[in-house]
Amino acid sequence: MDITVQKTAHLIASTLLVILSVEIVSVVLLDSGENNVKKFVPVDIMDKTVQCHVLINVTKIHVILSLVNHVTLAVCSTGYYGHNCSSSCSLGCEHNTCEPVSGHCLMCKNGRTGTFCQEECPLGRFGPNCTKTCSDACANKKCDAVNGVCHSCRPGYMGDYCQETCSVGWFGYNCSRKCPEGCAEDKCDGETGYCDSCAIGHTGNLCEHACDTGWFGFNCSQTCPDNCRNKQCDPINGFCQNCSDGYVGDRCDKVCSSGYYGQNCSMKCSDKCEHNSCDPFTGRCIRCKDGFLGQFCDQACDNGWFGYNCSQTCPDNCKNNQCDPINGFCQNCNDGYLGNKCDKVCSSGYYGLNCSKPCSDKCDKNACDPFTGQCIRCKDGFLGQSCDQECPQGYYGYNCTQNCSSNCFNSTCDLVSGACASCVVGFRGEQCEEKCRQGTYEYKCDSKCSENCTLSLCNSTNGFCYSCVPGSIGDFCNKTCNTGWFGFNCSQTCPDNCKNNQCDPISGLCQSCKNGYMGDRCDKGLVF
Repeated sequence: MDITVQKTAHLIASTLLVILSVEIVSVVLLDSGENNVKKFVPVDIMDKTVQCHVLINVTKIHVILSLVNHVTLAVCSTGYYGHNCSSSCSLGCEHNTCEPVSGHCLMCKNGRTGTFCQEECPLGRFGPNCTKTCSDACANKKCDAVNGVCHSCRPGYMGDYCQETCSVGWFGYNCSRKCPEGCAEDKCDGETGYCDSCAIGHTGNLCEHACDTGWFGFNCSQTCPDNCRNKQCDPINGFCQNCSDGYVGDRCDKVCSSGYYGQNCSMKCSDKCEHNSCDPFTGRCIRCKDGFLGQFCDQACDNGWFGYNCSQTCPDNCKNNQCDPINGFCQNCNDGYLGNKCDKVCSSGYYGLNCSKPCSDKCDKNACDPFTGQCIRCKDGFLGQSCDQECPQGYYGYNCTQNCSSNCFNSTCDLVSGACASCVVGFRGEQCEEKCRQGTYEYKCDSKCSENCTLSLCNSTNGFCYSCVPGSIGDFCNKTCNTGWFGFNCSQTCPDNCKNNQCDPISGLCQSCKNGYMGDRCDKGLVF
């Protein structure tokens, strides 16, 4: 049997037992269509037995109560009440059950109250007939009228029923806000957010304030170290943010190491300070290195000075009086000097700036004036201050004072020795002082007189033969006699009877005779 029907029967039976004062009530459930008993249910109520039968109609359930004395009474089915059970019970009635005559709810659903359960629970209450009270931790005492879940929690609480306090580190409505950063161990009041105590370096109810400048530690009760720049230090550990000039360290309690100065000792002393040492506060050099002066030794010595405090003068022979400001070594020497301090005269063979120029190779023994470069003496064949001029044509030797031989061709001779470059025709020898030997002629006498010259004698200048051997003619006796001639200088005529007037140019003997003649000279007639 449906549980709703069973409960309904149980309710009706208990009501009738009271009203009718009977000991046994039978509730018969009948099917209106078939008009027969559908179910028979005995129900024990107040130690009395109720037998139930339910009549099921198309639109409603009619409960027929059959009593022992056969009295029958009809009651409305669940959810209905009033005349002919035509009215529906209020939706706020628990299990949709109400009193069948008045319609009053027997019990209200959670969150409802009133005779007909049509009213919502007043503020701060919830549950069946609004009999329960919302949690005190619900914000404004507001909770769900049905289940009592808080709409939101008061500051410092969380959970559906706001039964839990905030976790460490959180506060406010629904514990949704983090405790201020300055709270010690992240602990604060769950409702106000006020820190239980402040972390070191913070102050104020919310520990929202860092220590004032110059203070640090618990409750900001300690002063920053004396040498912190502008009295500023870490509010927690007291370490200086920066140090005053000349100090270093977390608490700025150490003077700068040698070579450093200024804020946090971060600046290097000038490399011009002697031993890299300077005042740790101002950076002024204790003493300058040689060659520099000024508080920071940043000024080089003026021209002409060097050494400590630029108190020494440069050596005399430094060119333009310029020397190294530290050691005094000359940058360059005046002409004719050399050495770091230009205190040495140039070595032989050199002259000029730093003795860097070699003397002219025309200087005798390579010697010249160390200042001007002028040769002390010129080598033979040259003249001039630097001996850079060769002797003029026709001269040679020291200072070009000697004349070349008149037999030198074009009066040209060696500048040093006077040897002729070449001789005029007919002369030979180094200085062309000798005439050509007999039988030679021309330049250097290296040509021989013609073999046809008598006794091989010829003019030493042009090679012309003085006379020719028999049979030859011409300046060089290099031509044979013309036909019909023979003998010395071809001065004799061939014999008359030589055939074609041809004879030996030397002896005059006929080569052949005319007809009728015979003999070497064809001077004999033939005998017939």
